Amino acid sequence: MKISNAHAFDRLLLEAIGISDQSSGILSTLVLRLASALRDGEVSLQLSQQEQNALVKNERLTFGPSIGQVIETPLVLHGGRLYFGRYFDDLCRLASVIARRAVTTPEKDWLPLTQTTDSLSPGQKRALELAGNHAIALVTGGPGTGKTHLIQSLVNSMGNEQQALLLAPTGKAAGRLPALDGVTVKTIHSALKLRPGDLRHPLHHSKRPFEADLVVVDEVSMVGLTLLRQVVEAVAPKARLVLIGDKDQLQSVAAGSVLGPVLQGSPALVADGEELIPLAQLKKSFRFGGTLAALALAAGRGDERAFFDVLTTQHDGIQWCEYSDARSLRAQLRTTTSQILCAHRHGSFGSEQINGFLASRPESQARPIILRRSDTKLGLFNGDVGFLETDEAYFGERRVPRALLPPFESAYALTIHQSQGSEFQSVGVVLPPSESPLLSRELLYTAITRARTGLTIFASRESLATCLKRSHSATPGLVDLILEGFRTVGSSNPSEAEVAPNAY
Repeated sequence: MKISNAHAFDRLLLEAIGISDQSSGILSTLVLRLASALRDGEVSLQLSQQEQNALVKNERLTFGPSIGQVIETPLVLHGGRLYFGRYFDDLCRLASVIARRAVTTPEKDWLPLTQTTDSLSPGQKRALELAGNHAIALVTGGPGTGKTHLIQSLVNSMGNEQQALLLAPTGKAAGRLPALDGVTVKTIHSALKLRPGDLRHPLHHSKRPFEADLVVVDEVSMVGLTLLRQVVEAVAPKARLVLIGDKDQLQSVAAGSVLGPVLQGSPALVADGEELIPLAQLKKSFRFGGTLAALALAAGRGDERAFFDVLTTQHDGIQWCEYSDARSLRAQLRTTTSQILCAHRHGSFGSEQINGFLASRPESQARPIILRRSDTKLGLFNGDVGFLETDEAYFGERRVPRALLPPFESAYALTIHQSQGSEFQSVGVVLPPSESPLLSRELLYTAITRARTGLTIFASRESLATCLKRSHSATPGLVDLILEGFRTVGSSNPSEAEVAPNAY
């Protein structure tokens, strides 16, 4: 592929790496494919053996580097996968810190578990126990499994003189964290003190860690590779770090769906029947159950037979409406009162066009809105969804005068990504034709779990089957690098403070 035919950004990328039309060949083709994969959230590209052989001795690549090796080339080939050097460096540093923390004992004592476990489920008790004995614990659980209650129990388990820092990737998610006395709640960006335009150099890092004995990162599935590496490195070596997420939910829109294979309990991370990474799974649901839960479970597993068995059986609150084209879809949406969630933002089946269509209907109810800017003084965050009446808006139990609202727009239809972290009484899910590359089981699971009681799915059988067969949750190579990190623990492998960041 000629550079002149490439996307403008890709041309600049190729030129920065030192690839010109005269020297293009297979390397330029692979770099363009890797750049395209990166825009889809993937940080590596699987190569055939023939492609790997063609890259041998290319001076722009480092071949098979080990954890801790300084990367001085713009590209890396490791385990049959091609990476940009900076993202491979992020993966190595993250894997190294995870492996080291997994065998580290926290510095300060945890209160006896008997004082804090009376009201906990078995999964919550295990999470608390793991956090007490390790410098890192991973927790995965679906909606209603008590993740917020677990966070409160984690804080209650600390000694009186210990400090806790609760983090989330967005202001909306941070606003849902429990407000407890003596506990700091922030977004990850705010805690790291990342500056706009310079997201690679946080104020807090391994040599200047957070002043906290417990750091909890919620909604970790929404955190991209680079940001997760930064926050994990910024935790003091013997402080407790607890990462909480839903293994089946949509991953970050930033590059790197990082913890999918770890939260899913990769068989490679089990040795002699013991998990190498302290992992607790919250399975008991306290508020999300019945048919909706069964449908979500089948979607998360990609179990096509179970999914359609539930969907096609008559159940109160669950409907499946197939449509043939955009016109028939609009006809079905015309009378809906559900919150519409779309896979796409643009196009005939996207949230922008559907939102405009639904907004043109005669107003019979309060107007749904989504905030586009945070106002921390009002306790409102970018992405919060509420309803606007004539002179005021309400967000749950809170009412805010219209004149005080930060910028907002109509929210009759949202993307499924925008809906993450929100719940609605009734949800209508619009899936595009099966050719859409966005369709995945994580997308479908996330949409289903936004509904409390009512769900209508507008989709063809082919689109639903595509979702159930396709998973985007894993970052290939991470598990292998974590295992390599375990092998180097206790050896001469440098600490995270000594691992030099890649310049590319």
